[in-house]
Amino acid sequence: MTRFFKTLPALLLSIFLVANSAELSAAAFHDLIRAGKLDQVRNEVARDSILANMADEIGHSPLHIAVIYGQMRIVNVLINAGAEVNAVDRLKRLTPLHYAAFHNHPKIMLFLLSRRADHSMADSDGNLPLHFAAANGCLSNVEILLQHRANPDCLNKNWQTPLHLAAYAGQKRDIFPAASQKESDYLAVTRLLLLSGATPGIKDIWQNRPETIAWQRGQNKDFAKSFTRLLSGRDLHR
Repeated sequence: MTRFFKTLPALLLSIFLVANSAELSAAAFHDLIRAGKLDQVRNEVARDSILANMADEIGHSPLHIAVIYGQMRIVNVLINAGAEVNAVDRLKRLTPLHYAAFHNHPKIMLFLLSRRADHSMADSDGNLPLHFAAANGCLSNVEILLQHRANPDCLNKNWQTPLHLAAYAGQKRDIFPAASQKESDYLAVTRLLLLSGATPGIKDIWQNRPETIAWQRGQNKDFAKSFTRLLSGRDLHR
């Protein structure tokens, strides 16, 4: 027993060094992904497949990072190496699919969905990828998600649907920096959501309907008029 306690510090030190080495390897691996070093990433996961799911201190997995940086080919390599396609981070429980919507990467989104990414997973605020796609005015991502049977009336924790977020027409760029600057993009998203069965009269926790948000934006009212006409069905099939 005495001998065991004498060797315990050395054992703990070796465990610490192994853990630290793994952490450093993960950091270096993540840097390769950010830089788009496809061949090196492929070689590293071939050498050690554990790297494919080794997250950083905020819970970003290699797949999260590859999606954020738009590294489509690396996304493919990681998933083939066993990366968890529905991994959630520690920030807001965001999945790779959330980040594909947040950063406007439709090709990556389509690929993730083809590899069983779950578009019904909500982040810590209840937002689904469709909320992010609508908030960005990204018609391609909205269309892809709806084609994969995303619910056009999905609610976040503020009881807001994708229509509520489209109604802001890019006025929340402090939250959604990739949001389109074209109001026409949000009208196109709105039309598609409505044609897919979205309900225009749902109220959020502040009792705002989507059209209320559009009228409260405080800029020129052309968008609000067009938005309201779509919700009423008058311009829906033009």
